[in-house]
Amino acid sequence: MTGKKILSTVLAAALAAGLFTMPAMAASRKKIMEVKITVTAQIMPGDSISQQEVEVTAENSRVDVGDCEFINDGFQWYEGDVPRMKVKLYAEEGYYFATDENGILVSGGTYIKQERADLSRTLTVTVDLPKVGEYTQSIQRAGWGNGNLAAWSETGGTGSYELVLYRDGKSVSDVLTTSKNSMDFTRQMGKPGSYTYRIRPVNDRNEAQKGAWVESSAKYIDTSAAEKNRAANGALGEWRQDETGWWYAYSTGGYPVNKWEYIGESWYFFNEKGYMATGWIHWNGKQYYCDPTSGQMLADTTTPDGSAVGADGSKIS
Repeated sequence: MTGKKILSTVLAAALAAGLFTMPAMAASRKKIMEVKITVTAQIMPGDSISQQEVEVTAENSRVDVGDCEFINDGFQWYEGDVPRMKVKLYAEEGYYFATDENGILVSGGTYIKQERADLSRTLTVTVDLPKVGEYTQSIQRAGWGNGNLAAWSETGGTGSYELVLYRDGKSVSDVLTTSKNSMDFTRQMGKPGSYTYRIRPVNDRNEAQKGAWVESSAKYIDTSAAEKNRAANGALGEWRQDETGWWYAYSTGGYPVNKWEYIGESWYFFNEKGYMATGWIHWNGKQYYCDPTSGQMLADTTTPDGSAVGADGSKIS
């Protein structure tokens, strides 16, 4: 009897210790509240479901990607099918998943649901991908051709491309669209600097389906090259004046609004209503000065109020 009591006491003590240890271990682990995953796949009608390749990456360094499996019925993809897959994610030692329905962010697909296991160290996420036939292949190369020609590799399933031009890391164009795999940027490269562009494909059947942005290699334009670009691509049209002020009518129709335009070997700025602006112009974090009478941007000189402007026309602090 005494031995049994001792054994029971030891067992009870061990169980009590275990009960206190498990919550303590759980409390010491850190939560993962958000998971961002990117799914990349090129799914075409007729491809095998079982042999379909897919790439899944996670932005959170505390999360590892495990098995990825398509759960669709059948043997091959047909146009209009919605590929559904399960992605297993594993939390790093000392962490566990505590994500809610808004804590799973999916790029390249649509989040459906999540399931946890192994004390929430394993998370299985179900994702729907775009319909078969609405995919765009990834752009593999984006660089520069002759002159100021941006050129990139063609991609299957693409109806058009969207581009944005950057100078020294800041955008200098709106989102431009073309159906070709090249675009001449001479018109937009009238100032010295390092130019790059970002580009993404747009699906030919569903314009809402767009691929990932890809950044090009850099092209440096010095002062001499910038001057040549300006001289070669002055805007074509004519000046017009009304009771409000001067504006410029393009020969192809329309007029510049809230932008710089190179006309007759000089830069001019047109405000949000399309009229030529004068005085100090604030643009992309810099200041430029346009002559009060002619509207021409001053460069490499001193403005009427005594400020110095550089070769690119921006104010020197």
